[in-house]
Amino acid sequence: LFDSIETLQALNPEKHLSKFLKENVRPCKRPFHTSRPVTILPSILPRNTHGSSLVSIGNTRAVSAITLQIGQPAPSTPRRGDIDVSLHAGPLCHPSYDPAGRRVSDTGGGAAGARDPQAVESFVQRSVRQADVLDLEDLCVEEGKSAWRVHVSVVILNHDGNVEDVAMLAAIAALANLKLPETFLEDGKVKVLSSGRKTKLELKCLPVPLSIGLFDDKMLVDPTEEEEEVLHGVLTIIMNEKGNLISVNKVGGNILSIDDMKAAMVLARNRVKLLAPVIKSLQSEE
Repeated sequence: LFDSIETLQALNPEKHLSKFLKENVRPCKRPFHTSRPVTILPSILPRNTHGSSLVSIGNTRAVSAITLQIGQPAPSTPRRGDIDVSLHAGPLCHPSYDPAGRRVSDTGGGAAGARDPQAVESFVQRSVRQADVLDLEDLCVEEGKSAWRVHVSVVILNHDGNVEDVAMLAAIAALANLKLPETFLEDGKVKVLSSGRKTKLELKCLPVPLSIGLFDDKMLVDPTEEEEEVLHGVLTIIMNEKGNLISVNKVGGNILSIDDMKAAMVLARNRVKLLAPVIKSLQSEE
């Protein structure tokens, strides 16, 4: 019935992927356990930001930038600032999104295809806060009166699968690149000295994500958009720079065996060994 692989992919993408996986190969020719190349570039937007990065995993790319505001800390935490994350994905990165960043069509029945940008934003913000990436007391300007509010903006430039990992890494890389400007008091108000000395903050924790696509009994590290459209589930593991588990999130798919989870944990720790030193080195960038 199907006279070519291309025809099979167009008419029955799930059967197309299944045909490859039965031969223990993926359509992109990658082994199941390997990721696409990862690139992390710091200080990509030096003007009007206080930290930025450009992150790519294969053809999936995101740019992140940090802006700062001074606000009043909560009475219960008078010495703590705050971190907020926003994410935008438009039609230039994937045809399923409208200019306002809303998902306007469902291009496939997979568990991860054309993810809702709000869901990805929530995932990144929740992960950053859960991991305690920064010591929020380092953001204090004047106890009980003023503290920095750090806003991390992530923009997806191209969505070719695994946008959660790219967005998460972009946010963390920008925070590793964060520099706080010098401040002073004038007439009881905090003023920012834009040309003064800038202070780099040490990351309290360095979370590294790894997403694994689930299709029947196969686990596909760093799924592409083509694979995501027909996946049965996605498993995302986040570990810190020491290889300690921070969180596990699974959407859809079959129940994983203990051996499958052990294998996934090993893959996540290997990811940490590869990427944690790269992100950590961003703190020494000037």
